[in-house]
Amino acid sequence: MMGQETTRVMIVDDHAMVRRGLAAMLRAKADLELVAEAQHGREALKLCDSIRPDVILMDLVMPQMDGPTTIRAASIIMAGV
Repeated sequence: MMGQETTRVMIVDDHAMVRRGLAAMLRAKADLELVAEAQHGREALKLCDSIRPDVILMDLVMPQMDGPTTIRAASIIMAGV
């Protein structure tokens, strides 16, 4: 698949089994690249700033920082504000 761009994906979920399952599904697709995994929102924000994923698969209910709060903060980081 030469010349095809890949979509860079980060998974954020506090359950390791869910992250592993999603990671396995992503690895099966040639046009998707798993670039990071995070256990909670605070970890996701640190990774988001350096990795700059195209897509974030986010759990909504997590300890330390929930999904909606993380999404708002990540959108600010990704916009470069």
